[in-house]
Amino acid sequence: GPVVSIPVTFICAGNRRKEQNMTKKTIGFNWGAGAVANSVWTGVRLCDVLAYLGITKVSEQHQYVHFEGPLGELPQGSTGSYGTSIAMGWALDRERDVLLAFKQNGEPLTPDHGAPLRTLLPGCIGGRMIKWLTKMSVSDKPSENHYHFFDNRVLPPHVDAELATAEGWWFKPEYIINHININSAMFEPRHNAFFPLDGSSAYPTVKVSGYAYVGGGLKIIRAEISLDGGRSWEMADLTRPEDEIAAARGTDKHWCWAWWETEVEASRLRSCKEICCRAVDSNQNMQPAHLTWNVMGMMNNCLFRIKVHPMKDSSGVSGVWFEHPTMPGNEKGGWMTEDAGKFDPEQAALALPGHRGAAPKRSVAAVWSSGAAVESVASKTASDVMLAGGSAKASAQAGRLVTSKPEWLTNGIPMEEVSKHSDEKSAWIVVKGRVYDCTPYLEDHPGGASSILLVAGQEATEDFEAVHSKKAWGQLEDYYIGPLRNRSVPSAPVVAPAPQDEAFLKKQAQPLPLIEKITVSQDTRIFRFGLPSPNARLGLPTGMHMLLKAKVGGATVMRPYSPMTDDTTRGHVDLLVKVY
Repeated sequence: GPVVSIPVTFICAGNRRKEQNMTKKTIGFNWGAGAVANSVWTGVRLCDVLAYLGITKVSEQHQYVHFEGPLGELPQGSTGSYGTSIAMGWALDRERDVLLAFKQNGEPLTPDHGAPLRTLLPGCIGGRMIKWLTKMSVSDKPSENHYHFFDNRVLPPHVDAELATAEGWWFKPEYIINHININSAMFEPRHNAFFPLDGSSAYPTVKVSGYAYVGGGLKIIRAEISLDGGRSWEMADLTRPEDEIAAARGTDKHWCWAWWETEVEASRLRSCKEICCRAVDSNQNMQPAHLTWNVMGMMNNCLFRIKVHPMKDSSGVSGVWFEHPTMPGNEKGGWMTEDAGKFDPEQAALALPGHRGAAPKRSVAAVWSSGAAVESVASKTASDVMLAGGSAKASAQAGRLVTSKPEWLTNGIPMEEVSKHSDEKSAWIVVKGRVYDCTPYLEDHPGGASSILLVAGQEATEDFEAVHSKKAWGQLEDYYIGPLRNRSVPSAPVVAPAPQDEAFLKKQAQPLPLIEKITVSQDTRIFRFGLPSPNARLGLPTGMHMLLKAKVGGATVMRPYSPMTDDTTRGHVDLLVKVY
């Protein structure tokens, strides 16, 4: 069939998950509201490929199309591959625009984005689109891949991870996620931004803007904001860049996000407590007012709320500052976190004024009133919700899932002994002066055994603090075997530079100097890091991640990255990074 190019927005099902984690910890990591992006994808339609193979309609044998990534890519499942399936009727529907894609924005796919071939299912969550596609088949049954069942599900709010496994909730087909639900969020005014209301620097209006998206080929028809907790709503100006493309294609399907913007009179901010937003699609779906928790923290689409706080700046000028619900990852700040209500002068910015300087004249036709105050999880502060973090308590007994020795529990374990336990046969770690035997947990660790083995036999406090939740801190005590005898733990061993043709990556952390920063766009950079010699190679298999660790604001931050470059590149490694 012909090669086609289609603009499609990608959204992770975990977008805005951190808001859920601040209510109760899910089993997913802390996505903020930025797990969304748009690209033009090029490939061939799956329906054309199936027709070439003689499959043009659903039959008893041809009910599903299966997709799988590379074997051994992931730690769980019988094959370690990431796989899923879609119904044959969906695959054959030309209007669904299902592609086998090999280009992104006119360029061949990079390894990080699924090179050489990936699936593209417009309107669906990113987790249903298989990168590094290595196998495709048809079947009379849906996929039985481990991740088809144990990823991308929205289970009822009473179901936690233990109950989901005990009662088989993972295997109930009605809870699978495919299509994106409606959602919107604000990026202006930014978190921790100050807006003066008096003095020479005051402006008549403040800019309020954001994005909105929906799946299933529907289109966003309206975006609105409220300054009174959702009692009344005011329309924003909406932009859908895809409209002309959809019209030229002769389709009513919309696969891209929309942008919206409005202005609010500065005088209204003096009495405003919060700004919230919502979107409406062509089927009249709109966002719920309140958050509904689920164990995977997926598809969170409640009203996005920015708190408005009065304050004076360092010069005594009166104004307001804006507080988002959370910041992404381990970044501090947000009214749903333990840092609620704390303005950070070091991270401060000025909120942008409206570009017209006049708010739209759209009078509110009606105001909802229940006659009584309505309280919601979404409007509570951090003191009312569960907070992340935790600390270990002293114990004279070993954890319930491991065995220890009396002398270890009484006198402690020397670091020399800990360092001997650094592989899959015996993996010990040190966290806050306490030694833990993680060997029994290697197979069950959500991030795979490799995440533990990276720090086995070593001091791991910073690494553990950077990525683990309160629940994980509690689980850690089940593996306690004794205190560290010498609390002055030596620093990580210095790793000698790799020979010219040896792989650079080692188990221990190594310094990686930044040698060049290349600006790609306003919010995207290529960071080029130098390897020890001009002929050195990174030594990272395609599709795998390298882990970067740095100190940011006094806290250890770790992030996995898939480089743009591969092992044919010598002397440096390039990372494509979004900056905020």
